[in-house]
Order: sequence, then C-alpha cells, then structure tokens
Amino acid sequence: MDLATVYQRGGLMDNSLEWLKLGVNRLEEIPSQSLRNLSRLRQLDLRGNNISKVREDDFMPYGKNLKFIYLQNNWLLSIDNIAFVYLDSLEWLHLQSNQLSTFPYETYSPILNTLQVFDIHDNPIHCDCKIAWLRDWVQNKGASVMKLSQETRCETPDDFQSMPLGTSPTTSSSASRRHPREPRSPLSPPPLARTVAPPLLTVEIYSYKKGRQRKTRFRNFENLFENLQQKI
Repeated sequence: MDLATVYQRGGLMDNSLEWLKLGVNRLEEIPSQSLRNLSRLRQLDLRGNNISKVREDDFMPYGKNLKFIYLQNNWLLSIDNIAFVYLDSLEWLHLQSNQLSTFPYETYSPILNTLQVFDIHDNPIHCDCKIAWLRDWVQNKGASVMKLSQETRCETPDDFQSMPLGTSPTTSSSASRRHPREPRSPLSPPPLARTVAPPLLTVEIYSYKKGRQRKTRFRNFENLFENLQQKI
C-alpha cells in the first residue's frame, strides 16, 4: 500500500480499528490526516518505510489511546519537539535503526511517565551533556527498557565511540575531558602553598598556638613557609 492509497482509503477505515500495520510500504511521511478518525487506535506499525521526520501534528488527531508505535528501520533525522505531546498512553516506542543523533529532553518528557519500552539502538547518537537525562532515565528504569543500556552506544564524539549509553560518562566527567586544566582563580592560593604545607604540620601549629591571637598565629605560619622555601 503506497501513500496515495492510504490517503484514498483513510476516510473509509473503521473508526473502531485498534491495530494498523503500514510497514514496508515506501511511505515518506506519517499519513496523519488519513488516520485522523481512528480515535481508538492502540498500535501503529510504520516500520521499514522511508519516513525522514516526525512532524508536530503527526499524532494529534488520533494519538490519545496509542500505546505502541513502531518507527524502526526508517530514515528518521528529526522529531519535532512537540510531536509526542498528544500521546497520553504511550508505552512502547521503537526508533531503532534510524539516523537520529540527538534526543532532547523536551521532546520526550511528555511520554516518560508512561513509557516502558524505548528502543533507540543503531542510531548515530552524539553523547554530550544534553543526553545525560536519557542515561539517568535508563538506569532508573532498569531491565524494563529494552536493548537500551548495553546495545545502545555512542557514535560521537570520538572519545566515547562505541561506549554503551548506560555507562557513558557523567556531565561533569565529560566536561573535564574537554577542559582537563581549568584556569586558576586569582584568589586561589599559590601552588607552593598547596605543595609545601603538609596537613600534619598545620594541625600541630594550630594546636600549639590555640590560645593566642589569630594575627600571631598567621605570622608564624608565614615564617614556616619561608623556612621551608630556604630548605628547598
């Protein structure tokens, strides 16, 4: 069944239909207008077509009762940020084997509370701080998320290539890889103060001078550094 046939027959479909298979039909877009009367539709199978994007209103007319969506093995490059807003009951979402590189939180947040199966493996995923939410969600969901934690791998950047999404570095560690040496603040103590002030010596000095004024204690602390510098 090609797209023209779907459009021609869409209005003739029984509105009590719950399961619709349109896989491997060379569809280049989701025929949302032809499906608009299928208010009871629970399962939509669009796998193996040539769909390149999901538009903002592709599920709007009939998505309220949809529980299972199969979009794997298409050519998906993008999904509109509000495409899933109308899916109140979605439990399974199959997006594997497409060309999706990013997964913005705002796009998927409307379905996270109901989603049980979220398959995105075999996509060119770019692993950066913007995908940290997905890694955390996968870890919280555990075994109920099919093929996500191990089979879903980063493709870019090069440092994370082939790394399972479930074990990808945290946002902070990713940042440290990009910036291994952060500039020192002007208020930071000089390197010498960090390297020649053994914690034990500091504790001993404070304990001996505990009853004296702060100014006297600080002056002696400076003298300690001067003596250590002379020895070095």
